[in-house]
Amino acid sequence: MKKSYFFTLILFTQISSFVNAEPNYDEVKQLINKHFIRNSDYSDKSVYLGYKTPNVATLLKSLNEPHTYLMDKDSNITFFSAKKRCVSNSKIKQHFHKGKHAYLKISSIGITTTEEKSQYVRNLINKIRSQDNKNSRYWIIDLRKNSGGNMWPMLQAISPFFDATQVLGEFHLASGSITRFGFKDGIAHESSLQKINFQPDTYHLKHQPSRIYVLIDSSVASSAEALAIGLSSLDNVILVGEKTCGLATVNTPFELRDGSILVLTTGEMANIHGQTFKSGIKPSMSSLEFNKLIKVFGE
Repeated sequence: MKKSYFFTLILFTQISSFVNAEPNYDEVKQLINKHFIRNSDYSDKSVYLGYKTPNVATLLKSLNEPHTYLMDKDSNITFFSAKKRCVSNSKIKQHFHKGKHAYLKISSIGITTTEEKSQYVRNLINKIRSQDNKNSRYWIIDLRKNSGGNMWPMLQAISPFFDATQVLGEFHLASGSITRFGFKDGIAHESSLQKINFQPDTYHLKHQPSRIYVLIDSSVASSAEALAIGLSSLDNVILVGEKTCGLATVNTPFELRDGSILVLTTGEMANIHGQTFKSGIKPSMSSLEFNKLIKVFGE
């Protein structure tokens, strides 16, 4: 078998593990015959992957897999397979005033330097620390408009709400194995692997809140959905708003020689009970109920 076929079929096998329909290998073979470049220099994967041509895009699109993408060396996404539109449909319009309750907005963070990740965690930890007082009986954690990115700095930033050692969720991988994400000694881990490559600020709440309201809607996607899954493991958390986008998958990057990166879905996220969320994470409180509740907070 030619190396281009071999490599392509490996990728196809990894992707097809999470395709709803049965994979049509004849169709894929036809696509490979039609679109993939034959080249004697197979050491340069980008040549026969042909990311500047419809090659990979055509193949991946045929699989109908929602969360695979191709990114060039400048971090520009050249192909994204998702058909879902992860745009905000939030019906919560209130402004949250400091002093009425504690409020924390979790914004996305992508591919950044170690110092930028450290600063991101430090800033959020400081916001948590500054609002941790006896009047903060209720916390609002706002995940809306967070489309994902690097989950580990985001997870580390909300570590004050969790025990120093706590499992928050699972990754169900295509290989059949299961890894768990959470904290060990206050540091974000995937099973036994530490996922933070810097010494983060650590803090634990001195005043435990009665309730934590986590705001979600259809703009919450990917690793932001992992945060929602992790937070929902706490007994005092209520997910509020609208269902999330439904891209709660494990994605694995494959770096190509020219610096571009092919990111493939290789698993699914699950909560501590093993439940996965292919169609999104549902809230347990509606926006209407929360809008009424927040008015009471302001009185």
